[in-house]
Amino acid sequence: FLPKNGNKIINYTINNTNGGLTSNSITNFAQDTNGKIWIATFFGGLHSFDPGTRLFNNHADASFNTSLGKEGHIRSILIDDNDHIWIGGPYGLLKAYKNNEEKFVTQVFSEIITGDSSVENNINSRALFQDSQKNIWLGTYEKGVCKINSKQNTIEWFNTKNGLELENVSSIIEDNNGNIWIGGDSGLSMIDTNTNEIFNYNKEDGLLANNFNYNAVTKDNDGLLYFGNYEGIDYFNPTNILKNGHEPRVYFTDLKLFNTSVKPNDTDSPIQKNIDQVEHLTLNAKQYVFTLEFAAINFTRANNNNYAYYLEGLEDNWNYVGNNRTATYTNLYPGDYVFHVKASNNDGVWTESPLQLPITILAPWWATKWAVGAYVLFIIGLVYIINWYLNKRREERRIIQLERSQRQQEELLNEKKIQFFTNISHEFRTPLTLIMNPIMDIMETNNYKLNKGLKEKHRIIYRRPQRLKNLIDELMDFRKLHLHKMTLNSSKINAYKFIKEITKHFEEEAFEKNILLSTETDDNIEMDFWGDPGLLEKVIFNLLSNSFKATPENGVITLGIYAHMHKVVFPLLNDSTPRNTLEISIEDTGSGINKEDIEHIFKRFYQASDKTQQYFGSSGTGIGLELVQSFVQLHKGMVEVESEVGQGTKFTLLFPLGKDHLDSSELSIPTGKAIKDIEEEYAMEDVSSNALFDLETENKKTILIVEDNTELRIYLKNKLRADYTVVEAENGKIGLQIALKGIPDIIITDVIMPEMDGFEFCKQIKEDLKTSHIPVIMLTAKAMSSDKIKGIDSGADAYLNKPFEMKLLKSYINRLIESRQQFLENNINDKNKITLLDNTSNLDKTFMQKVLDYVNENLGEPDLNVEHLADDMSLSRSQLYRKIKAITGMTANELIRKIRLKKAKQMIESGSDSISEVGFKVGFSSASYFSKCFKNEFGILPTELKSTT
Repeated sequence: FLPKNGNKIINYTINNTNGGLTSNSITNFAQDTNGKIWIATFFGGLHSFDPGTRLFNNHADASFNTSLGKEGHIRSILIDDNDHIWIGGPYGLLKAYKNNEEKFVTQVFSEIITGDSSVENNINSRALFQDSQKNIWLGTYEKGVCKINSKQNTIEWFNTKNGLELENVSSIIEDNNGNIWIGGDSGLSMIDTNTNEIFNYNKEDGLLANNFNYNAVTKDNDGLLYFGNYEGIDYFNPTNILKNGHEPRVYFTDLKLFNTSVKPNDTDSPIQKNIDQVEHLTLNAKQYVFTLEFAAINFTRANNNNYAYYLEGLEDNWNYVGNNRTATYTNLYPGDYVFHVKASNNDGVWTESPLQLPITILAPWWATKWAVGAYVLFIIGLVYIINWYLNKRREERRIIQLERSQRQQEELLNEKKIQFFTNISHEFRTPLTLIMNPIMDIMETNNYKLNKGLKEKHRIIYRRPQRLKNLIDELMDFRKLHLHKMTLNSSKINAYKFIKEITKHFEEEAFEKNILLSTETDDNIEMDFWGDPGLLEKVIFNLLSNSFKATPENGVITLGIYAHMHKVVFPLLNDSTPRNTLEISIEDTGSGINKEDIEHIFKRFYQASDKTQQYFGSSGTGIGLELVQSFVQLHKGMVEVESEVGQGTKFTLLFPLGKDHLDSSELSIPTGKAIKDIEEEYAMEDVSSNALFDLETENKKTILIVEDNTELRIYLKNKLRADYTVVEAENGKIGLQIALKGIPDIIITDVIMPEMDGFEFCKQIKEDLKTSHIPVIMLTAKAMSSDKIKGIDSGADAYLNKPFEMKLLKSYINRLIESRQQFLENNINDKNKITLLDNTSNLDKTFMQKVLDYVNENLGEPDLNVEHLADDMSLSRSQLYRKIKAITGMTANELIRKIRLKKAKQMIESGSDSISEVGFKVGFSSASYFSKCFKNEFGILPTELKSTT
């Protein structure tokens, strides 16, 4: 410190200021209007010095110190004309001033300038200066110079983008002309405050060095400027610096592709003359990296020539690149551009008319206008094709939808046809029953004296309703096929015997029409194969019927049966292995089939015209041949047709031999006797209906017939009343009332009836404890499997299709009554659980178990009787008697006695009690009566049993 008017310099350090000075690293000074000197330190923050008292003050507690960081780094300090303190350092720019309470108020940069969102608080401040216009100039590190107009609340930046060569600023000062001089790490720069032009100076202009020290700048009274640098002090009078006003002219000096110079007329060269003479540069798509080199004609300190350029079409602002003389561009989009370049001389005088070079970047062949046009045409064509295709698809879908709708209409019509035929067949079944059974009665009863001729006529009459029944069954089969419910029930068949049996049905017709009906076969008559006899009979029957219709009198029909030794491949087996084959052929000399009809004859409801019609029936349903093909295909076989109009037709059926191609569910496995076997059994029994039962009148069982058809009901009554007591009801509702009141032994019911149908009637019978044990036989025209399942689910014990034969019905009745009376010897096991027949309802099983439990609980009561048991079961004595008798075949007293004796036998075998004690424990009050009953039950006296155990 040099006092005023003094000649001695005083050195102050942290060692002689009594803690007033906390750092010896002094970076800047400033004096306020009161003469106080403010001192910026790099490690101690801000201090002040009073020249009058010569005391230092450390402002560590001031508010601005909190924004300087814990190190307290300050690079510059400025006292403006309002005595506001501006502080700059690595952590930003601050302004501090005292309020009315003499306390410092601190503002950061964004609080000083509030109208500009680009203001950053953490700007690295290196130099501060206030010019004569009250503007604050801020020098920064790496950001250039900022001009702050605090009155207008605006800032303006000067950096390399607008010509300033240095961005690391160390000092700022104003000359007498109002221009701002800036020192930094790249020399000196001057900003003309009137035009904002920037002039840059370095060692080439006479400076000692290009690096200047922080805040080492001053101006004397003569206007000389002094700048301290790393080599000494540069001083000069700005008014004496002469400006080079010559505008440099710019020329292109070289063109490079991929950093390699290009000469005119080189292979693939884009230029045909020197680059400085090229008026328009055209580059192809492969020349996507290019460099333009240029130079300014100014030889006065040529290293100070500066350049700027931009590519119009890609850039909007000039690129100031200093003395760099090249511009490189890569991967430009195809199109037209203009390259602009200008230069400044050593004193920063820029070219007023920049040099321009139009440049065209060609597109690759696939991006040219022709290619784009082709693409457009292709897209238009593609759109047209797609639209055409979509329209075609829509039209196809419309046609398919129309065809589907037509098929659905056809299916609906077919369904209505089938339903119509089915309904008619249901109506036919009851009259057929009333036709077939009286004829059979006449044929089998010896009371009618019929000669041989009349008996034959009766057999012919009987065959006609039988044939009608077969047609009805055919409709039912077609219905099953339609619903996909037809399955095979295959067994081993002798083909020759099977065919010969069927031909017997046509011998009468062959005789009447004088048609020769013959059968041809291999030498081996024992030709066995596996198939469903019922379905195959319908196939042969249908084809023979068609042949007889088509064959005129004196014609010939030949059946062939052959076991092929050569093998055939059957497509339905999904196997290409040839198999041994059975062939059945039916050939006639009839009218034949038209060729155009052959491919349609197996279609549903298809009926040909003219003579071909004979093979479908003149008034047929059009389903016969479809059934033939479907039944054969169920056997994995094939149907072939050969025909010639006027000559005749041959149908050939081919079946694979053996049974390995059949599923196990399609094979008929013999089982023990059951009710379903009655149809086979009764046909073998040559017993008249009057001999089926040997019952006394007073022991007759009661049968309830529930049938709405009066004729059939009366017929059934007349056929059954000789052996049974018959009760009638005309519908299910009345039948239920009669059954609950009278408790019959067996019920025969129709299915389709008014008031209450057979299904509901049977269900209510089986759900009532009083009647649940009564067997129910359903007689119905509804022959579908689903109807049978519904009947069985409702509780029916047997299900017969109309028309039925009376012998079959009587066999069912006899078997059901007998089965109810077959109470097994071991029906009560060692655990006192009762065993009943499988067809006993759950309700009856529960009832019988309750009876057994009650008897066991009261086994030692001598007065246990039917009345007590009936009271416990909530039934009358007569109802209990009938129910136990129907289920077990025993009376209630017999059942109680049997249970007692069974228990007694178990106790004797265990050997724990005497005979008299055992008899007493099981309810016998008399030992002699106990022994007698035991002897009758087991054939041995209790004492004998005890001695053996």
